[in-house]
Amino acid sequence: MNKPYARIILAVLLALGLLLVFSLSFALAQGPDDPTHPYRRRDFPLITPENVANFTLEELQAPDVWEQLSHQERVIVLQAADAGLLDHAAPEEAAAPLSPGVELQLSLSEGYKWSSLYDATYEPGSYFLYRIRLYNAGDQEATGVHLTYTPPATATFSTSFNDRAIPYTVNDELAWDVGTVEAGGYRYFYVEMRVHPTATVGADLVSTATVTCSQVLTPVQKVRTDEISTLNLYVDKSFLSSSPGYVRDSWWQTKVLTDSEITYRIRIENQSVISDALNVVLTDTLDANLTFVSASSGGVYSPTGHFVTWAVGTLPKRQTRSFLVTVRTPITAGISLNNGAKASTTVTETRLGDNTDSHTVQTVALEPNVGIGQNPWISDPAPGSEVIFSLYAYNGDGASVQQVPVENVVVTGRLENGLEYVSSKVRDDAGERPVTTTVNTVGDTTLVTWELGTLPNDRDVALNYVSIDLRTRVPAGAAVGDVLTATASVTTTTQPEPDLTDNVDQDVLTVAPPSADLRVNKWGCGQPRPGGWCLYELDVYNEGTVPITDAVLIDYLPAGLTVLGGGEYDAVSPVVGDAAFGPGTLSFAQQVVTWTLPPLAPGYSVGVELLVEVSDALTVGHVLTNTAYVTRTIVLSDANPADNEAALARRVVTGADVLVSKYPYSPYWYDSSLMQPGEHLTYRAYAWNYSHLIAENTVVTDVVLTNASLVTATADEGIVPTVVGDAAVWNLGDFVGYPYFDVYVTAQIAPDLSPGQSFANLLWASTTSPDPLADNYDLEYDTIGIPPQESILGISKYSYGCRVPGGVVEFNVLLYNQSGVTATNVVVTDTLPDGLTYGGSMWHDPSTVAGQDVIWNLGDVPPSTSEYLAFTATVDSGLAPGTVLTNTVRITSDNEDIGELSNNVQHYCFRLSDIPYADLGVYKEIYEQTIQIGSSYEDYVPLVRRGRAFDYQIEVRNGSGCPAENVVLRDVLPDGMTFVSASLTPTVRSGQVITWELGT
Repeated sequence: MNKPYARIILAVLLALGLLLVFSLSFALAQGPDDPTHPYRRRDFPLITPENVANFTLEELQAPDVWEQLSHQERVIVLQAADAGLLDHAAPEEAAAPLSPGVELQLSLSEGYKWSSLYDATYEPGSYFLYRIRLYNAGDQEATGVHLTYTPPATATFSTSFNDRAIPYTVNDELAWDVGTVEAGGYRYFYVEMRVHPTATVGADLVSTATVTCSQVLTPVQKVRTDEISTLNLYVDKSFLSSSPGYVRDSWWQTKVLTDSEITYRIRIENQSVISDALNVVLTDTLDANLTFVSASSGGVYSPTGHFVTWAVGTLPKRQTRSFLVTVRTPITAGISLNNGAKASTTVTETRLGDNTDSHTVQTVALEPNVGIGQNPWISDPAPGSEVIFSLYAYNGDGASVQQVPVENVVVTGRLENGLEYVSSKVRDDAGERPVTTTVNTVGDTTLVTWELGTLPNDRDVALNYVSIDLRTRVPAGAAVGDVLTATASVTTTTQPEPDLTDNVDQDVLTVAPPSADLRVNKWGCGQPRPGGWCLYELDVYNEGTVPITDAVLIDYLPAGLTVLGGGEYDAVSPVVGDAAFGPGTLSFAQQVVTWTLPPLAPGYSVGVELLVEVSDALTVGHVLTNTAYVTRTIVLSDANPADNEAALARRVVTGADVLVSKYPYSPYWYDSSLMQPGEHLTYRAYAWNYSHLIAENTVVTDVVLTNASLVTATADEGIVPTVVGDAAVWNLGDFVGYPYFDVYVTAQIAPDLSPGQSFANLLWASTTSPDPLADNYDLEYDTIGIPPQESILGISKYSYGCRVPGGVVEFNVLLYNQSGVTATNVVVTDTLPDGLTYGGSMWHDPSTVAGQDVIWNLGDVPPSTSEYLAFTATVDSGLAPGTVLTNTVRITSDNEDIGELSNNVQHYCFRLSDIPYADLGVYKEIYEQTIQIGSSYEDYVPLVRRGRAFDYQIEVRNGSGCPAENVVLRDVLPDGMTFVSASLTPTVRSGQVITWELGT
């Protein structure tokens, strides 16, 4: 399994503790190394099997989205589309099933990517970009497709580009001879224009796209209208949750404490890319019940008017300023407080609705309020079965709400009608919490009490939240229909507690007859190709009321599929009776896969993945039907046998599949919209034959389309391209299956571009072999923006070590600049609590250690970069086990956006143990080319060739600061592999088992 971020992980591990690395060689081989997937700029959510159905295929395959998805994500999308999960309505149009014949559809929308640096304002003299989407919603290909676009009369054409490099002509309108559009196919066209500098504000920009084809005589049209506007000031007022008086946010207002300080953030933005806003004045009118405390950036308070004024002056185009105002709330609870901010400028604005904004808060009293929640993992257990309850006790109205500390907190679990106590485990944010647990049974009622001690009001550490896993058992003699009651309650001696409604939670269980109900589900292998591989995924669910220990799944593969291997995943069933969960077993016999399942508790599931090879003798269109059955070997009954079988049909698609992908590589790999006119931008691109069939006569072409010029083009493989103008062409010949072909293309952005103008680059591949074209093109385009002037910093912290009195603890701090602006004079301060003494640096020496403060003066931190800091600290040997230690790290900068400070402070807490403990980990990797077969980032399969040696790398680490003694490592080779050598000589070799005695 190839981990793309292995080198990053390794760098972190070096700062964490002992790390032992060595390699093993075996008699197999493979092709060129799989390149590490670099970070790609994103403004679209990560696509996973869990969230893919939240989108439509139209949304996901739009160029500005598709180009951001990794190949793994694209596989998820294609598999979901194949399963019909993406056939719901899109926001713009319905993604309906394909209509009979040919049905062309058009949409006309803003073409800008989602970026914080640019939005269209349609001011006189400004540039704007439209996207025309052409879609064939029919089930037959459209031929003779001709597209025209008539620009607005009040705008001038600038440039155009599209996702197929289709030539266009320009007269009074743009015209494209599109040619053929396949059934369900998309084409995207972008038109950049400029509003006439003398255009009248308030006039309309009206344009029309029209498409015709040979099969449909009636033209299809789409009209878009936008209003020519002036500059626009945008005001946003929000509440800083870091305020001392913050309690929580509800769906309609913020709760704050009485008689406490709260801070509002007011952000004003000039959305124009043409004009500066002159003589800008920002006014924040305070609620009559609020008392002014302070204002940032020279804000002037008027006692008579009860408002704060900032003379902002000139707000440059596309810039944002943030201001803070701090006030004190009244002493009375239950009051709603509303205050509003308003911005004005001497420059005329056509849109004034967003020049004002307000925020409402409501005061609440500072008072104790403990609460309890309880959830059973099953509500209809069988006699003799186990039921696990999840209890959670908290201080406040949620897991991280500020209230007064509460003392002597006691949680009581009342188990009635014979429900038996088995065991319990108590945890909080610092780990397992030591508590006194008392169990008292009288008759058929058992009372369990947990003495939790004090729950603080610390929002950041979240020690005000305690979870309890309560394990119970239904009496073996319980009758079907019996009612079992479990009641959880919480009390505290800190009074008065006015709200007792959340102090009790009760669940009623009804005993059900012993019932076995297994269900099987099968999916995956969305696009089998002759000679290719695909991954089936099978899930088995125990939806009955009793544990099942004798389940067997049999999967019958159709002719044409050969199983290569498999393994379990999501094995989450924790307990079956008193036996710990263990793995199942897989066996393969020709077309039959037999999986003896591990024990499966009620309400749990387990899955298995099967990697199969598709015969290269299969023809395109052949249907592969795969049927899986789940049964039992001892008790053959099942409450619902209809769902014990799952059949999955997949149609064989075209064999070779050449795909391409590209992204900005340097210098602005995190956001290419930061590019400025005249700069050089390097793209990294690759082509991939996503099958192991040969793609014959493969040609990869990269062309700079508009507003830029080609500078250099190279390839990792050393193939020299043919350069013609702004196009680089690589002739790969017969492109064998599954290698990457990496290229780097450097373009110079035109030096005379203005904000709002776009530059584009298109990569595509062609082959004479049958090949679906959906992923043969990748269009990368970006818009010149105006970078912000303020940085946005964040910080995170974690710890490893020997957490015992006298032990050594390691702290790791990650700081990051998540903006496109260099952060200046960055200072990181880590404040150790009493009981911890600074020991020394592990990564990046601090500038100063002053008492309990460890300080790093880092100077400038470049845009979108991060840095690790690591050091050790010694625990005072006089501290008692169970002591909780909390340390706090802060980051500051001279030019940080004062409205973005929520990530500038991080707390970390841990509880001291009474005995030293180690934390061993092992990590194994094969540095070989891989293919991504399944639907997640973990579904990598290394490619190796028979008869040649290759290397595994094994890392053994002790993540604790406490030494691990008598460490033994064993590596078990599968049949078919022969040991060759190891960088660390094994202690013992016995057959396929290799053993190293590593000592301490």
